[in-house]
Amino acid sequence: MKKKGECLKCGSKEQMTMHHVIPKVFRVPTRRVRLCRSCHNLIEKSISEEEHRIGNLHKGERYQLRNIDYIYILDTFLNG
Repeated sequence: MKKKGECLKCGSKEQMTMHHVIPKVFRVPTRRVRLCRSCHNLIEKSISEEEHRIGNLHKGERYQLRNIDYIYILDTFLNG
């Protein structure tokens, strides 16, 4: 288990940031997780790729992931 102040993915203590489990645009109280800048960028890239992939399944329409999608992506990122 990672210690307080460490990235939940890699354990780094450098360039720490908070990642919202569910994006702020939903305007709901959300849990946040500690990630270093590098891991935060990777999870944001994974989310963007998943939005693009699902959007293609919906005939190119912009698709907004559901809350459960964000939680699944984060869980896969941290534990996968």
